[in-house]
Amino acid sequence: AIFKRAKELGMSTVLNHASGPIAQQRRLVAPEYERLGINLEEQQPLPESYEARIASEIDLADFHCAASTVVRDQLVADRISPDRIWVVPYGADGRVFKKRTQTPGGNFRICFAGRQTLRKGIPYLLKALESIYSTGWELHCFGMPSSETAPDFKQYSGKADVINHGAVPQKELARAFLDMHVLVLPSIEEAFGLVVVQALESGVPCIVSDRVGAK
Repeated sequence: AIFKRAKELGMSTVLNHASGPIAQQRRLVAPEYERLGINLEEQQPLPESYEARIASEIDLADFHCAASTVVRDQLVADRISPDRIWVVPYGADGRVFKKRTQTPGGNFRICFAGRQTLRKGIPYLLKALESIYSTGWELHCFGMPSSETAPDFKQYSGKADVINHGAVPQKELARAFLDMHVLVLPSIEEAFGLVVVQALESGVPCIVSDRVGAK
């Protein structure tokens, strides 16, 4: 309704895409749910009017804003002209995520930060850790647990210790980054991944999948 009124007034409109097109998101993550015998379309049905409303908003928008080239490419695949898309990456608050002055010692600590869903690639991270046979490795998970990946954590049999901290405030995550050797974000679908630039702001190297917008 706002876009229609803006058109009547001759105003330019910009549609901000916090994530890529829902159909492409679902295609990327569907195999992970199928592994558990879950039909994503049945578990998370969309209202009948959803796709038509989104298509209408896209048609009315003069320009589109996305935080990453990953989302930009998805929008282009949805037949939006690249000339109409602005890519504006997110940043990190340097007042909260302060640059550390030295690399931490002790055990090799890997950080994962995000909701522990299948979309975040948790099973692949745990499988990778199972291939590490040396001791002295730790995986620190920050973020809300999920029933989707609870079986993967339960079946994990690697030598690296897995420590779940649960959801924490940003200031606590910022303090934790100071003790981490690397952040790993192995997402199957991730429009950006704000924790990547937050970790980099703190001086923590990052390993991400090619589907993470912040790549």
